[in-house]
Amino acid sequence: MKSTLNTAILAFLVVVALGGCKHPPMSSGDPPTKLASMIADVDYIVITNRFADRVSRYHGFSLTLSGDEARQVVRAISSSQHCAPSDSVFDWDLQFYRGAQPSADIQVQGSHFVFEGEEYFDGRVLEQLHHDLLKRTGSQF
Repeated sequence: MKSTLNTAILAFLVVVALGGCKHPPMSSGDPPTKLASMIADVDYIVITNRFADRVSRYHGFSLTLSGDEARQVVRAISSSQHCAPSDSVFDWDLQFYRGAQPSADIQVQGSHFVFEGEEYFDGRVLEQLHHDLLKRTGSQF
């Protein structure tokens, strides 16, 4: 009985070890290269709050960044670093557009953002943007 259980556990571990991951985990510090290529030449960024349907101060709020402001955000995101997941609630949605066509979408909270389930850290530009969004919507920070 004991050897059957040990054999079953060993077989399970072999299957798991040989099966591998569909997407290997990124190492800490990797930049978001796929996202960077998707947003490299966007014309503008539209920012909304993901909880606008539940929080009255966000109802109808939208901010569009273009020109130098958009380029600054794109540079910050493109040079950001992969990091371990946090407990953040990513409440701001940034949608990147090339003309009328959407290029990418990320969720932001402070200096962190999520793209395709992976979390990244910018350090300064997104934190400043986050504070500006809170001021514009009358939120406390």
